[in-house]
Amino acid sequence: MNCAPHAAPSTGTCARCGAFACAQCFAGTTLCAACRERVAPDALRGEKAVRFARASWAFPLLAILVLGFYAPGTDGTTAAIILCTMCAFGVAFGVAALRTDRGQRTRGVRGHAVVGLILSSVPFVAFLVGVVLAVIGR
Repeated sequence: MNCAPHAAPSTGTCARCGAFACAQCFAGTTLCAACRERVAPDALRGEKAVRFARASWAFPLLAILVLGFYAPGTDGTTAAIILCTMCAFGVAFGVAALRTDRGQRTRGVRGHAVVGLILSSVPFVAFLVGVVLAVIGR
């Protein structure tokens, strides 16, 4: 099917009205341009919070996947830095999801964000403790 406003091939359907829309109409959301104008900014904030929450647990899982392929041929320091960096992004996205959702109780945000924070913070804190212990010489 084609996008009605642009006559371009559609890349999907609007999550609200079901109309076919192209990438230009979606503009980084799951709503067409007409629905974005009708929907209050709070609904868009909830959609953004869901994306942040999903990213919060995707980063530590991605780090584990990357380490599985990359780490066997490297020293432990490189692997720890990769894991710490990816988990820091996971913590940042988890906090961003909870802050963006702020009292809206958007479905799927709190659960994903909390799982992401747990998956991200445990290796991140372990890395920081290891650095501190190495610095003080234990």
